[in-house]
Amino acid sequence: MPINPGAAPNGKDGIISLHNYVGSIGTSSLGNSRTITHEIGHWINLAHVWGSTNQAGVACGDDNVGDTPDTKGHSPGNCNLNDQTCTPGVIENVQNYMEYAYCPNMFTEGQKLRMLTALNSTIGGRDNLWSPANLIATGIDAPLAPCVPTAAFCVDTKFICEGGSLTFTSRSLNLDATGNSYLWTINGATSANPTSETTTFTFPTAGAYDVTLEVTNATGTNSFTAPSMVIVTPTVGSTAAPIVEGFESITVPGGEWAGVNGGGNAWQQTTVAAHLGTTSMRLQNFTGNTSFTTDDLITATYSTLNTTNVALNFWLAAALKSSTSADALKVYGSTNNGATWGLRKTLTQATLTTTGSNILTNFTPTPAQWLQQNVALGSSYNNKATVRFKFEFNFVNANNVYIDDINLTGTLD
Repeated sequence: MPINPGAAPNGKDGIISLHNYVGSIGTSSLGNSRTITHEIGHWINLAHVWGSTNQAGVACGDDNVGDTPDTKGHSPGNCNLNDQTCTPGVIENVQNYMEYAYCPNMFTEGQKLRMLTALNSTIGGRDNLWSPANLIATGIDAPLAPCVPTAAFCVDTKFICEGGSLTFTSRSLNLDATGNSYLWTINGATSANPTSETTTFTFPTAGAYDVTLEVTNATGTNSFTAPSMVIVTPTVGSTAAPIVEGFESITVPGGEWAGVNGGGNAWQQTTVAAHLGTTSMRLQNFTGNTSFTTDDLITATYSTLNTTNVALNFWLAAALKSSTSADALKVYGSTNNGATWGLRKTLTQATLTTTGSNILTNFTPTPAQWLQQNVALGSSYNNKATVRFKFEFNFVNANNVYIDDINLTGTLD
Protein backbone atom coordinates (compact mmCIF):
# COMPACT_ATOMS: atom_id res chain seq x y z
CA MET A 1 0.00 0.00 0.00
CA PRO A 2 1.80 3.18 -1.16
CA ILE A 3 1.23 6.86 -0.49
CA ASN A 4 1.07 8.83 -3.72
CA PRO A 5 3.24 11.88 -4.39
CA GLY A 6 2.15 14.94 -2.45
CA ALA A 7 -0.46 13.02 -0.41
CA ALA A 8 1.63 11.95 2.57
CA PRO A 9 1.48 13.62 5.98
CA ASN A 10 4.87 14.47 7.48
CA GLY A 11 6.82 11.38 8.49
CA LYS A 12 4.41 8.92 6.84
CA ASP A 13 5.63 8.71 3.26
CA GLY A 14 6.34 5.17 2.11
CA ILE A 15 5.06 1.71 1.20
CA ILE A 16 3.62 -0.97 3.50
CA SER A 17 3.42 -4.61 2.38
CA LEU A 18 2.33 -7.88 3.99
CA HIS A 19 5.03 -10.54 4.35
CA ASN A 20 3.18 -12.87 1.94
CA TYR A 21 3.51 -10.27 -0.84
CA VAL A 22 7.32 -9.95 -0.68
CA GLY A 23 9.53 -12.14 -2.87
CA SER A 24 8.60 -15.55 -4.24
CA ILE A 25 9.62 -17.91 -1.40
CA GLY A 26 8.64 -18.46 2.21
CA THR A 27 5.09 -17.26 2.85
CA SER A 28 4.91 -15.47 -0.52
CA SER A 29 4.58 -16.91 -4.02
CA LEU A 30 5.68 -16.22 -7.58
CA GLY A 31 2.36 -14.48 -8.38
CA ASN A 32 2.85 -12.06 -5.47
CA SER A 33 6.57 -11.55 -5.99
CA ARG A 34 6.46 -8.19 -7.81
CA THR A 35 3.98 -6.46 -5.52
CA ILE A 36 6.63 -4.05 -4.23
CA THR A 37 7.52 -3.16 -7.84
CA HIS A 38 3.83 -2.41 -8.51
CA GLU A 39 3.52 -0.28 -5.37
CA ILE A 40 6.70 1.67 -6.11
CA GLY A 41 5.12 2.46 -9.48
CA HIS A 42 2.18 4.04 -7.62
CA TRP A 43 4.62 5.77 -5.27
CA ILE A 44 6.26 7.57 -8.18
CA ASN A 45 2.98 8.59 -9.81
CA LEU A 46 1.78 5.68 -11.97
CA ALA A 47 -1.87 4.62 -12.05
CA HIS A 48 -3.16 1.18 -12.89
CA VAL A 49 -3.08 0.70 -16.66
CA TRP A 50 -6.90 0.97 -16.77
CA GLY A 51 -6.97 4.15 -14.67
CA SER A 52 -7.12 5.34 -11.09
CA THR A 53 -9.40 2.66 -9.59
CA ASN A 54 -8.71 -0.64 -7.80
CA GLN A 55 -11.32 -2.59 -9.80
CA ALA A 56 -9.88 -4.46 -12.77
CA GLY A 57 -12.14 -5.85 -15.49
CA VAL A 58 -14.99 -3.32 -15.04
CA ALA A 59 -14.58 -0.82 -17.88
CA CYS A 60 -12.01 0.18 -20.47
CA GLY A 61 -9.85 2.99 -19.20
CA ASP A 62 -6.61 4.92 -19.59
CA ASP A 63 -3.70 5.72 -17.29
CA ASN A 64 -2.67 8.95 -19.05
CA VAL A 65 0.44 7.28 -20.46
CA GLY A 66 0.63 7.38 -24.26
CA ASP A 67 2.15 3.97 -24.95
CA THR A 68 -0.05 1.83 -22.66
CA PRO A 69 -3.18 0.80 -24.58
CA ASP A 70 -6.66 1.28 -23.15
CA THR A 71 -7.69 -1.77 -21.14
CA LYS A 72 -10.20 -3.05 -18.60
CA GLY A 73 -7.36 -4.67 -16.69
CA HIS A 74 -7.11 -8.35 -15.82
CA SER A 75 -7.79 -10.38 -12.69
CA PRO A 76 -4.97 -12.39 -11.05
CA GLY A 77 -3.91 -15.30 -13.25
CA ASN A 78 -5.65 -13.96 -16.38
CA CYS A 79 -2.56 -13.69 -18.59
CA ASN A 80 -4.14 -13.60 -22.05
CA LEU A 81 -1.21 -12.05 -23.91
CA ASN A 82 -3.31 -11.54 -27.06
CA ASP A 83 -6.21 -9.70 -25.40
CA GLN A 84 -7.70 -6.94 -27.61
CA THR A 85 -10.94 -6.29 -25.69
CA CYS A 86 -10.89 -2.51 -25.65
CA THR A 87 -9.43 -1.68 -29.07
CA PRO A 88 -9.67 -4.41 -31.73
CA GLY A 89 -6.29 -4.89 -33.35
CA VAL A 90 -4.41 -3.38 -30.39
CA ILE A 91 -2.93 -5.92 -27.97
CA GLU A 92 -3.25 -4.79 -24.37
CA ASN A 93 -0.22 -4.59 -22.09
CA VAL A 94 -1.13 -7.52 -19.82
CA GLN A 95 2.46 -7.97 -18.63
CA ASN A 96 2.76 -4.45 -17.25
CA TYR A 97 3.80 -4.08 -13.63
CA MET A 98 0.73 -1.87 -13.09
CA GLU A 99 -1.64 -4.73 -14.02
CA TYR A 100 -3.31 -7.28 -11.70
CA ALA A 101 -2.69 -10.25 -14.03
CA TYR A 102 0.23 -11.58 -11.94
CA CYS A 103 2.52 -12.13 -14.95
CA PRO A 104 4.40 -8.80 -15.01
CA ASN A 105 7.81 -8.11 -16.49
CA MET A 106 7.83 -4.52 -17.83
CA PHE A 107 7.21 -0.82 -17.58
CA THR A 108 6.80 1.12 -20.85
CA GLU A 109 8.96 4.01 -22.04
CA GLY A 110 6.07 6.35 -21.32
CA GLN A 111 5.76 5.07 -17.77
CA LYS A 112 9.49 5.48 -17.30
CA LEU A 113 9.25 9.12 -18.38
CA ARG A 114 6.33 9.72 -16.00
CA MET A 115 8.29 8.22 -13.09
CA LEU A 116 11.37 10.29 -13.90
CA THR A 117 9.18 13.40 -13.96
CA ALA A 118 7.87 12.52 -10.49
CA LEU A 119 11.40 11.98 -9.20
CA ASN A 120 12.40 15.44 -10.45
CA SER A 121 9.32 17.22 -9.15
CA THR A 122 9.28 19.25 -5.93
CA ILE A 123 5.49 18.82 -5.58
CA GLY A 124 5.53 15.29 -4.17
CA GLY A 125 8.94 15.55 -2.56
CA ARG A 126 10.32 12.58 -4.49
CA ASP A 127 13.28 14.71 -5.54
CA ASN A 128 14.52 14.35 -1.97
CA LEU A 129 15.53 10.80 -2.78
CA TRP A 130 18.50 12.03 -4.79
CA SER A 131 19.00 15.69 -3.87
CA PRO A 132 22.57 16.52 -2.69
CA ALA A 133 21.24 18.01 0.55
CA ASN A 134 19.36 14.81 1.39
CA LEU A 135 22.31 12.59 0.48
CA ILE A 136 24.46 14.62 2.87
CA ALA A 137 21.81 14.60 5.63
CA THR A 138 21.36 10.83 5.45
CA GLY A 139 25.08 10.08 5.10
CA ILE A 140 24.66 8.19 1.84
CA ASP A 141 27.48 10.06 0.10
CA ALA A 142 29.88 9.66 3.04
CA PRO A 143 32.53 6.92 2.95
CA LEU A 144 31.50 3.85 4.92
CA ALA A 145 33.19 3.38 8.25
CA PRO A 146 34.98 0.04 8.57
CA CYS A 147 32.90 -2.59 10.35
CA VAL A 148 33.64 -5.70 12.35
CA PRO A 149 32.80 -8.72 10.16
CA THR A 150 29.72 -10.84 10.67
CA ALA A 151 30.52 -14.55 10.39
CA ALA A 152 28.17 -16.71 8.33
CA PHE A 153 28.54 -19.82 6.18
CA CYS A 154 26.69 -22.40 4.12
CA VAL A 155 26.93 -26.14 3.39
CA ASP A 156 25.11 -28.19 0.77
CA THR A 157 23.59 -30.82 3.06
CA LYS A 158 23.11 -31.62 6.73
CA PHE A 159 23.29 -35.43 6.62
CA ILE A 160 26.18 -37.67 5.57
CA CYS A 161 27.49 -41.14 6.37
CA GLU A 162 30.52 -42.01 8.47
CA GLY A 163 33.72 -41.28 6.62
CA GLY A 164 32.05 -38.74 4.34
CA SER A 165 33.18 -35.19 3.66
CA LEU A 166 31.39 -31.85 3.40
CA THR A 167 32.55 -28.53 1.96
CA PHE A 168 31.79 -25.33 3.87
CA THR A 169 31.88 -21.86 2.34
CA SER A 170 32.04 -18.54 4.17
CA ARG A 171 29.19 -16.13 3.46
CA SER A 172 30.44 -13.58 5.97
CA LEU A 173 29.62 -9.88 5.76
CA ASN A 174 31.61 -6.65 6.20
CA LEU A 175 34.82 -8.14 4.86
CA ASP A 176 37.80 -6.11 3.65
CA ALA A 177 38.91 -6.23 0.03
CA THR A 178 41.96 -8.21 1.17
CA GLY A 179 43.47 -9.37 4.43
CA ASN A 180 40.54 -11.32 5.92
CA SER A 181 41.31 -14.45 7.91
CA TYR A 182 39.17 -17.50 8.68
CA LEU A 183 39.26 -20.23 11.30
CA TRP A 184 36.90 -23.22 11.10
CA THR A 185 36.39 -25.47 14.13
CA ILE A 186 34.50 -28.80 14.09
CA ASN A 187 35.49 -31.00 17.02
CA GLY A 188 35.94 -34.60 15.93
CA ALA A 189 36.27 -33.78 12.22
CA THR A 190 39.43 -33.12 10.23
CA SER A 191 40.37 -30.60 7.53
CA ALA A 192 43.55 -29.99 5.58
CA ASN A 193 42.83 -26.24 5.31
CA PRO A 194 40.75 -24.99 8.30
CA THR A 195 41.92 -21.39 7.70
CA SER A 196 40.58 -21.03 4.15
CA GLU A 197 37.46 -19.18 3.04
CA THR A 198 36.17 -22.49 1.65
CA THR A 199 37.17 -25.71 3.37
CA THR A 200 36.35 -29.43 3.40
CA PHE A 201 35.98 -31.52 6.57
CA THR A 202 35.88 -35.30 6.88
CA PHE A 203 33.64 -36.87 9.54
CA PRO A 204 34.89 -40.29 10.72
CA THR A 205 32.31 -41.06 13.41
CA ALA A 206 28.51 -40.95 13.63
CA GLY A 207 26.97 -38.16 15.70
CA ALA A 208 25.89 -34.52 15.70
CA TYR A 209 28.59 -31.91 15.02
CA ASP A 210 28.64 -28.21 15.89
CA VAL A 211 30.31 -25.99 13.28
CA THR A 212 32.09 -22.74 14.20
CA LEU A 213 33.54 -20.10 11.88
CA GLU A 214 35.66 -17.22 13.21
CA VAL A 215 36.31 -14.34 10.80
CA THR A 216 38.74 -11.48 11.31
CA ASN A 217 39.37 -8.28 9.34
CA ALA A 218 41.35 -5.13 10.13
CA THR A 219 38.56 -3.88 12.41
CA GLY A 220 37.89 -6.92 14.56
CA THR A 221 36.78 -10.53 14.94
CA ASN A 222 33.40 -12.25 14.96
CA SER A 223 32.42 -15.91 15.26
CA PHE A 224 29.27 -17.94 14.65
CA THR A 225 28.45 -21.47 15.83
CA ALA A 226 25.69 -23.60 14.29
CA PRO A 227 24.71 -26.31 16.80
CA SER A 228 24.26 -29.82 15.35
CA MET A 229 24.86 -28.40 11.88
CA VAL A 230 26.01 -31.77 10.57
CA ILE A 231 24.43 -35.14 11.37
CA VAL A 232 26.71 -38.08 10.58
CA THR A 233 25.03 -41.47 10.44
CA PRO A 234 26.49 -44.98 10.38
CA THR A 235 26.67 -46.81 7.08
CA VAL A 236 24.32 -49.36 8.64
CA GLY A 237 21.56 -48.15 10.95
CA SER A 238 22.64 -48.21 14.59
CA THR A 239 19.47 -50.02 15.67
CA ALA A 240 17.63 -52.76 13.81
CA ALA A 241 13.87 -53.04 13.46
CA PRO A 242 11.64 -53.70 15.35
CA ILE A 243 12.05 -50.43 17.25
CA VAL A 244 9.96 -48.57 19.82
CA GLU A 245 11.12 -45.07 20.72
CA GLY A 246 9.32 -43.44 23.65
CA PHE A 247 11.90 -40.68 24.36
CA GLU A 248 12.42 -41.91 27.90
CA SER A 249 16.18 -42.62 27.69
CA ILE A 250 17.51 -40.39 24.86
CA THR A 251 18.16 -36.68 24.49
CA VAL A 252 16.66 -34.86 21.50
CA PRO A 253 18.32 -33.20 19.68
CA GLY A 254 21.39 -35.34 20.27
CA GLY A 255 23.22 -38.26 18.75
CA GLU A 256 21.64 -38.88 15.36
CA TRP A 257 18.34 -37.22 16.34
CA ALA A 258 18.04 -33.73 14.93
CA GLY A 259 15.66 -30.80 14.70
CA VAL A 260 15.32 -28.03 12.14
CA ASN A 261 13.70 -24.91 13.56
CA GLY A 262 11.95 -22.62 11.06
CA GLY A 263 11.41 -19.82 13.61
CA GLY A 264 9.96 -19.49 17.09
CA ASN A 265 9.63 -22.72 19.07
CA ALA A 266 11.20 -26.02 18.01
CA TRP A 267 10.37 -29.66 18.77
CA GLN A 268 11.42 -30.37 22.37
CA GLN A 269 11.15 -33.20 24.85
CA THR A 270 8.53 -32.61 27.52
CA THR A 271 7.23 -34.33 30.62
CA VAL A 272 3.90 -32.49 30.74
CA ALA A 273 2.24 -35.33 28.78
CA ALA A 274 3.06 -38.73 27.29
CA HIS A 275 1.24 -41.63 25.69
CA LEU A 276 3.22 -44.12 27.81
CA GLY A 277 5.85 -43.33 30.41
CA THR A 278 6.61 -39.72 31.27
CA THR A 279 8.20 -38.13 28.18
CA SER A 280 7.10 -37.17 24.66
CA MET A 281 8.09 -34.70 21.95
CA ARG A 282 6.12 -31.43 21.86
CA LEU A 283 5.91 -28.49 19.47
CA GLN A 284 4.66 -25.59 21.59
CA ASN A 285 2.36 -23.67 19.24
CA PHE A 286 -0.03 -22.06 21.70
CA THR A 287 2.44 -19.27 22.47
CA GLY A 288 5.86 -18.34 21.19
CA ASN A 289 5.78 -19.92 17.75
CA THR A 290 5.97 -18.09 14.44
CA SER A 291 3.17 -18.44 11.88
CA PHE A 292 3.93 -19.80 8.41
CA THR A 293 7.03 -21.64 9.60
CA THR A 294 8.12 -25.28 9.35
CA ASP A 295 9.71 -27.28 12.16
CA ASP A 296 11.26 -30.73 11.61
CA LEU A 297 11.90 -33.62 13.99
CA ILE A 298 14.32 -36.10 12.38
CA THR A 299 14.88 -39.60 13.78
CA ALA A 300 18.04 -41.60 14.18
CA THR A 301 19.04 -44.02 11.43
CA TYR A 302 17.65 -47.55 11.65
CA SER A 303 18.40 -50.77 9.79
CA THR A 304 15.79 -52.99 8.13
CA LEU A 305 18.30 -55.49 6.72
CA ASN A 306 16.82 -58.97 6.46
CA THR A 307 13.40 -57.51 7.29
CA THR A 308 10.23 -57.42 5.20
CA ASN A 309 6.74 -55.95 5.75
CA VAL A 310 8.34 -52.87 7.29
CA ALA A 311 5.72 -50.56 8.80
CA LEU A 312 5.74 -47.33 10.83
CA ASN A 313 3.28 -46.00 13.38
CA PHE A 314 3.35 -43.39 16.12
CA TRP A 315 1.05 -41.85 18.72
CA LEU A 316 -0.18 -38.30 18.18
CA ALA A 317 -1.98 -35.74 20.33
CA ALA A 318 -2.83 -32.48 18.56
CA ALA A 319 -5.31 -29.65 18.87
CA LEU A 320 -6.40 -26.86 16.53
CA LYS A 321 -7.58 -23.35 17.31
CA SER A 322 -9.71 -23.26 14.13
CA SER A 323 -11.30 -26.05 12.09
CA THR A 324 -10.29 -24.20 8.88
CA SER A 325 -6.63 -23.96 9.88
CA ALA A 326 -4.05 -24.69 7.18
CA ASP A 327 -1.67 -26.39 9.65
CA ALA A 328 -0.27 -29.75 8.55
CA LEU A 329 1.84 -32.59 9.92
CA LYS A 330 3.78 -34.43 7.22
CA VAL A 331 5.77 -37.62 7.66
CA TYR A 332 8.70 -38.31 5.31
CA GLY A 333 10.96 -41.30 4.95
CA SER A 334 14.49 -41.70 3.60
CA THR A 335 16.55 -44.73 2.65
CA ASN A 336 19.74 -42.76 1.90
CA ASN A 337 20.51 -41.12 5.25
CA GLY A 338 18.34 -38.06 4.58
CA ALA A 339 19.94 -37.04 1.30
CA THR A 340 16.43 -37.19 -0.17
CA TRP A 341 13.02 -37.60 1.44
CA GLY A 342 9.76 -39.16 0.26
CA LEU A 343 6.39 -37.97 1.59
CA ARG A 344 4.56 -40.87 3.25
CA LYS A 345 1.64 -39.26 5.13
CA THR A 346 -0.07 -35.87 5.50
CA LEU A 347 -2.45 -34.91 8.32
CA THR A 348 -4.51 -31.71 8.08
CA GLN A 349 -7.58 -30.25 9.80
CA ALA A 350 -9.93 -33.12 10.78
CA THR A 351 -7.23 -35.79 10.37
CA LEU A 352 -4.70 -33.75 12.35
CA THR A 353 -6.72 -32.94 15.46
CA THR A 354 -7.17 -35.65 18.09
CA THR A 355 -9.50 -33.63 20.32
CA GLY A 356 -12.76 -33.56 18.33
CA SER A 357 -13.17 -29.81 18.87
CA ASN A 358 -11.11 -26.63 18.78
CA ILE A 359 -9.16 -25.77 21.91
CA LEU A 360 -8.32 -22.13 22.66
CA THR A 361 -6.33 -22.76 25.86
CA ASN A 362 -2.82 -24.16 26.26
CA PHE A 363 -3.37 -27.79 25.14
CA THR A 364 -2.17 -30.67 27.31
CA PRO A 365 -3.69 -33.97 26.17
CA THR A 366 -5.62 -36.40 28.34
CA PRO A 367 -4.95 -40.16 27.87
CA ALA A 368 -8.03 -40.36 25.61
CA GLN A 369 -6.66 -37.65 23.30
CA TRP A 370 -3.75 -39.78 22.02
CA LEU A 371 -4.42 -41.52 18.70
CA GLN A 372 -2.21 -43.99 16.87
CA GLN A 373 -1.24 -43.02 13.32
CA ASN A 374 -0.18 -45.60 10.73
CA VAL A 375 2.23 -44.56 7.96
CA ALA A 376 2.27 -46.50 4.69
CA LEU A 377 5.86 -47.26 3.66
CA GLY A 378 5.78 -49.91 0.94
CA SER A 379 8.35 -52.48 -0.05
CA SER A 380 11.03 -49.88 -0.83
CA TYR A 381 11.75 -49.70 2.92
CA ASN A 382 12.41 -53.46 3.23
CA ASN A 383 15.96 -54.78 3.62
CA LYS A 384 17.67 -51.38 3.79
CA ALA A 385 20.93 -50.59 5.54
CA THR A 386 19.65 -47.15 6.56
CA VAL A 387 16.10 -45.92 7.15
CA ARG A 388 15.12 -42.69 8.88
CA PHE A 389 12.03 -40.51 9.22
CA LYS A 390 11.16 -36.82 9.40
CA PHE A 391 8.11 -35.31 11.12
CA GLU A 392 7.51 -31.90 9.54
CA PHE A 393 4.96 -29.52 11.06
CA ASN A 394 3.76 -26.56 8.98
CA PHE A 395 2.46 -24.08 11.54
CA VAL A 396 -0.17 -21.42 10.85
CA ASN A 397 -2.48 -21.18 13.86
CA ALA A 398 -2.55 -24.60 15.53
CA ASN A 399 -2.43 -25.43 19.22
CA ASN A 400 0.24 -27.70 20.71
CA VAL A 401 1.26 -30.96 19.01
CA TYR A 402 2.75 -34.04 20.72
CA ILE A 403 4.40 -37.19 19.30
CA ASP A 404 5.27 -40.31 21.29
CA ASP A 405 6.07 -44.02 20.93
CA ILE A 406 7.36 -44.23 17.37
CA ASN A 407 7.20 -47.88 16.30
CA LEU A 408 9.11 -49.36 13.35
CA THR A 409 8.08 -52.99 12.84
CA GLY A 410 8.73 -55.75 10.36
CA THR A 411 9.12 -59.47 9.74
CA LEU A 412 12.62 -60.91 10.14
CA ASP A 413 13.61 -63.18 7.24
